[in-house]
Amino acid sequence: MNYSAERYLALKQFEREQKRDKIRAVLWNVSITSIYAMVVIQVMRGFL
Repeated sequence: MNYSAERYLALKQFEREQKRDKIRAVLWNVSITSIYAMVVIQVMRGFL
């Protein structure tokens, strides 16, 4: 395999990993936010 093809494949793999990391970060933030929201709701319910 020549050099440019290897670079192209490496770049494509890098882009796929970037996309996967971005999705993972979004899912992580959503889960943290939902846990925080549940805690806030429980605290509010305790006050009322």
